[in-house]
Amino acid sequence: MATMTRLTADDLLAMPDEGRGFELVNGELRELSMSMESGHVGASILSIIRAYAYPRKLGVLLPQEVGFKCFEDPDLVKRPDVAFIEQRRITREQYLARGYCPIRPDLVVEVVSPSEDNATIHDKREEWLAAGVPIFWIADPRDETIRVYRAGEKPQLFTSLDAIAVEPFLPGFTCLVSEFFAPPPGLV
Repeated sequence: MATMTRLTADDLLAMPDEGRGFELVNGELRELSMSMESGHVGASILSIIRAYAYPRKLGVLLPQEVGFKCFEDPDLVKRPDVAFIEQRRITREQYLARGYCPIRPDLVVEVVSPSEDNATIHDKREEWLAAGVPIFWIADPRDETIRVYRAGEKPQLFTSLDAIAVEPFLPGFTCLVSEFFAPPPGLV
């Protein structure tokens, strides 16, 4: 009977392209699978928030390519679709360091992909909240909603008609949820 070798975060980092396209959960590789639509939604969220945060020097926005190692399990590596870290929590040395980001994000956004089921999304939410992430969003292109989770609070549901904020990390920022889900020009 064959036994599975439990992979470590170092094993993932040693892979070609530092294991981009994979997360490491319970010592097993999990392939990240996105559709064109879910990838576009993630990029839209990142670019809209970035356009607000960067001129105000509020923090750093990171795409799915960045792996985070900020969990109790030293071999858990997650790659959220979008992550935001407040500027005051990052040093230049940390920014320039190679390898996984050890800093817990202040906002994590996961965009639902067609291949993900509710259990997978639930697990992601629980892992990030357990790591101390203050705000976790689930952006669902199927119904153009964003569910916002904060530790110890009831989840909030925002539809495409609602405006959403990221308080206290992006003071003054609001955006219509529909802007995050707008298709590329010419594909309306």
